[in-house]
Amino acid sequence: MSDEQHSKRPQTRQKWFAVEDAYYLMFHYKFNFFHLSYGNLLWLPPLISASSEVDCKTVILDSNGRPYRHILPSHNGVRMSLKELLRTSGRPNWLEEEQAKLGANLKHDTLQRNGPVGRLSGLELTLQILCFNGMNVPSSLSSPDWNGKAVCSVQVIPSPSRWVQKSLRSALPKRSSWELRVSEQRGIRCLFATDGEVRYPSLASALRYFAQGLVLVQLPAKCFRVFMLYFLGHMSLIYGSVLDHRFSLAQHVTNAAVKLMSTSVCFSRLADTDNGISLPQMFTNVKYSLQIP
Repeated sequence: MSDEQHSKRPQTRQKWFAVEDAYYLMFHYKFNFFHLSYGNLLWLPPLISASSEVDCKTVILDSNGRPYRHILPSHNGVRMSLKELLRTSGRPNWLEEEQAKLGANLKHDTLQRNGPVGRLSGLELTLQILCFNGMNVPSSLSSPDWNGKAVCSVQVIPSPSRWVQKSLRSALPKRSSWELRVSEQRGIRCLFATDGEVRYPSLASALRYFAQGLVLVQLPAKCFRVFMLYFLGHMSLIYGSVLDHRFSLAQHVTNAAVKLMSTSVCFSRLADTDNGISLPQMFTNVKYSLQIP
C-alpha cells in the first residue's frame, strides 16, 4: 500500500465511558387509587391507574429530600445512571470508599488496608418510591407546569456495608462427564420500596363521621326528649312528671318526722288533747326522738 493510499484512510476515534456513566438503571411503575365519581354514592369508589409511562411525574430527590431532577411521563421509563444513583444517595465516591465494616485487608502492603473498596465488595441501594395523587401532593414536589393525576418521588437510600454477591453455577462438558463450576459475582444491587398517601373525597366517610358526631353530642336523645315533653299533649305531662319528678322538701321533712315519732312512741301516749296530738307535744317528742344517745 502506497503512502498516498494510506493517507486517504479515514481516521477513527475511540470513545470510552467511565463505569459510572456507562451503567444505568431503567424502571417504570404503576399504581391504582380511588377517584371521586358517582360510584361513591353507591359506596363503591372506582379505581383508576397512574403510571410513570403515561400520566405520573417522577421527581428524583437528593439525600436531603430536595428535588434533584424532574422526569415527565415517558414510554422509556425512568432512567438513572450509576453516577446519578450514587450522587443522590449522598455518597458519590462510594465505589472508591473503603468498607471498614467488612474487615481489614490481610495484605498490609496495599493501598486499601482498612477494607475493600465498593467496586470489590459490591453495593446495595434502596429506591424508595412515594406516590401522591393530585389532591395532596407536597409543595416541594408540585410545580406549575404539571397538572397530571399523580406525582411520585424517588429517593436513593444507601444500605449498610455488606458483601453483595450472587453465586452462579454452571455445568461444563468434560469428555464423558460434566464439570460443575461455581463463581461469585459482585456488583450493585437495587431494591425497591413503595409507599405513599392517596386522598379522595368520600361521601360514605362524610356520612359516617356526621353520624358519629351526632352520637357524640347526644343530639338524637336530646331531640327525642324535647319531642316527648312538648309535642304529645297530655302524654307529655305524664312523661314530664316521670322524667322531672317534683317534690316538696317541707312535706318530706314532715313525713319523716311523723314516721320517726310514731315508731318510737305509741300514739295513745302522744295524744294530750281530746282532738289528738297538739303542736307543742309534737315538737317535744320530735326533739326527743332526734337526740343522739
